[in-house]
Amino acid sequence: MKRPQSMSLLTIFLSKDLIPVFIEDIVEIKQFHIKNQQKIEFSDDYEENKKIKPRSKRSIVSEEQLDQIKESVQKIRNYLDDIKNKTGLETENIKEIDLDNKMEFEFSTLDDFFKQIVIEIEERYYHLRRITKRLDESSFILEKIAEIASFLNLIRKYGGDTYSREHYKRLNFELYIAKPQEYASFRSAARKLNSPLVCHGDMIGKDMIGFFVFYEKVNESELSELLLTYNCQRITIPEKYIDKKGFHMDKLKRDHDLNIQKRNKYMERYERVKNELPKVLASIYESYQNALSLFSIINAFEITPSTEVAKIEGFVPTKIASQIVDALEEQFGSNIRVEWKEIPRKDPYEEGTSAKEESEEERSFDIMSEKDNDVKEQDEKAEAPTLINIRRLAKPFKILVDLYGTPNYSELDPSGVLLFTFPLLFGLMFGDVGHGLVLILVGILGFLKFREEKESTARFLLIILYCGIGAIFGGILYGENFGGHLILFGHQIQIFVKPIDDVVSVLKMSILIGVSILILGWILKFINLIINKRVFLAFTEPLIKIIMMIGGTYLIFTYYFDIYAWLSPPVPILLVVIPSIVFVIIRILGKILKIDPILQKKSFGSIIGESTLDWTETMLQIISNVASFVRILALEMAHIGLTIVVREIVEILTVPGAFGDFIITPIILIFGHAFVIILELVLVMIHSLRLHFYEFFSKFFVADGQEFRPISITDRYSSINFKHSEKVDNCFNFYCEENRTARKRNIMSRFI
Repeated sequence: MKRPQSMSLLTIFLSKDLIPVFIEDIVEIKQFHIKNQQKIEFSDDYEENKKIKPRSKRSIVSEEQLDQIKESVQKIRNYLDDIKNKTGLETENIKEIDLDNKMEFEFSTLDDFFKQIVIEIEERYYHLRRITKRLDESSFILEKIAEIASFLNLIRKYGGDTYSREHYKRLNFELYIAKPQEYASFRSAARKLNSPLVCHGDMIGKDMIGFFVFYEKVNESELSELLLTYNCQRITIPEKYIDKKGFHMDKLKRDHDLNIQKRNKYMERYERVKNELPKVLASIYESYQNALSLFSIINAFEITPSTEVAKIEGFVPTKIASQIVDALEEQFGSNIRVEWKEIPRKDPYEEGTSAKEESEEERSFDIMSEKDNDVKEQDEKAEAPTLINIRRLAKPFKILVDLYGTPNYSELDPSGVLLFTFPLLFGLMFGDVGHGLVLILVGILGFLKFREEKESTARFLLIILYCGIGAIFGGILYGENFGGHLILFGHQIQIFVKPIDDVVSVLKMSILIGVSILILGWILKFINLIINKRVFLAFTEPLIKIIMMIGGTYLIFTYYFDIYAWLSPPVPILLVVIPSIVFVIIRILGKILKIDPILQKKSFGSIIGESTLDWTETMLQIISNVASFVRILALEMAHIGLTIVVREIVEILTVPGAFGDFIITPIILIFGHAFVIILELVLVMIHSLRLHFYEFFSKFFVADGQEFRPISITDRYSSINFKHSEKVDNCFNFYCEENRTARKRNIMSRFI
């Protein structure tokens, strides 16, 4: 169990001219989380993008600047989409690329930075477009040449060696192409004409027929209408290929060879551009993402009464806050003012204004107030982001915690607890040594395959590995191995009982596991309250609930539901009644004795009402939550039942002899157990998550925090040169280019 790192709020006042330099420094530090940062996502819909507004009315980003940025963003996205459609490349899925030289961009203003990206991608886009256009034109010409060659062969096939309109005074000779079905329909309809007609055709391409027709000129109008009806497309052969002197196949071949050379040349250019595109797109796409990040940073700067000064607020880890402040003051001297203070922890269970509402109130106060030179008292209660250094073994379970929510600034992260509870509950519902070994094998192999490509997938596979360990524990407990007995060195291994033989014992175990999980949840709430200095509440709520739970469990397991025994000496029901009475009245005593400052703000009536309702809700939750853990028995019985079904199918379908023993039986066993493992893996993981989310987390985990997201940009495929005006160089001699690198190295050395 780890507690979030302590955070400090920095309020920074800075000359607007120095914002690019400040961004460069703060990006290098990678420890600055913008307060109330607004994540703006642009969509493909331009109308939707038009609705995006600056962070606040006090943002230094004006409506006009934002409109220019929206226009640039729309162009970049359109160009990226068009290039993707033309080449089939996916900018988001570009694999490892080695770059000789990174694409460089200069940052002076945000609008200029976006325009640089637009210019770069526009140049590549139109270059690709010109090449593809010429390639398409060349391919089209080659198709026409092939078509002409097919028609010449068709004419020659039926006895023609020359072609001249002068030979046909009363007849028309025309060439057409059509699809086979349409050609057949045309011929059928043409036969019904009361006119001489000669028509012959052959396949000249895939799903296309070329044909010629001889008909009388007097029927030209009627036949043309018929050809149009059946989508017959007229083809004209240039006279340079056929005339009254005959066919000129040499010219046709010469044109064909010439266009082949052109197409090959354009294809080489296209392939060269396409091979370079992944590197170019990786650089442009990375720069585009960096531009959006820089936009979110600049959008967080607010104007102040002084038109030359801007303000930004953000959180940094307290352990390095003083170093960051010293580094910034050394870097900017008298041109920066930094005010900072540590954000105190607060009771994560405190009733009243929620974190989101509190944030809104602070923003409203911040907007109305013009005292920008003072750090406001409300900042002490600002909702600080959560930064937790999770141990390596527990990191995979952060995926499951994130499904529920992010731990807030004042509570413990439960990932470390899930390292033990999740595999335990999984194993009790999936108890089988053989199946557990399969899960471990799948987890290891999958992790080795995906650890470099997809971190989230790799972590999920590690969870499967841990679940496999839990399944082995459950299998040893129940003595289960692939649905049969667990035999080791000739001895049957079984620590507990087989669920199918002793349902009652497993039911009791399930209830006790549920009681233990609920008590663990209240223990964690007790710890949360203690470390947040709510000692009185810790001893009056979760601790008393634990005592009530232990007393109730002892009462039920010892005296069952015999009410007469409950009320008979030594009156065991008092194990529940006395803690219940104390639970209701102890808060009233806390108000009378002025022990807890929070209780002083409430009336006696509200305290009595809240305590009574809390007690009623707790009793109902205990009953329903403990009952939920009966699913441990149900799912383990289902698991055993499915393995029995597989075994029975083997006995029914197996045929005598070597064929049955070495082929049929192994196939049925492999596919049968694979089906059971996959089905039960899904079902048990869902139910294990449900037990954790609704029964366990609800006892202590608020999960209303926000993740620590420091300002950062990536420079794997591109680089950004932050530029500042000459005015800055003239005013501040330590910003000159010759010693700027040394200054930057001095700042970074504080955090290495």
